[in-house]
Amino acid sequence: MPSQSGTFDLQCYCWRPVTNNRLQQFSESIIGGHFQLKDLSLISNNEERRKLKTASAGVVHVQISVILRNFVTYGVITSENAKRIAQEQTKTEEFK
Repeated sequence: MPSQSGTFDLQCYCWRPVTNNRLQQFSESIIGGHFQLKDLSLISNNEERRKLKTASAGVVHVQISVILRNFVTYGVITSENAKRIAQEQTKTEEFK
């Protein structure tokens, strides 16, 4: 998620698992549908994820608009409020 306000165009590259079973590959091409993971924890384990065979499933384009409101209140530092915080600290030090 961007930490600046504004409109952003994001691209999410999608993939799908591929099976080694030729019969299942043929079935997928005729009937449709695709091989699915039975255990999603494989994705979070780096060693196991490396063993997966995958194929590109396309790209999802997402456009989001971010509004920074009350981020400072909740302790989220963004590039915009970091400048303001630095300016406030400089002003405070000048008055000391």
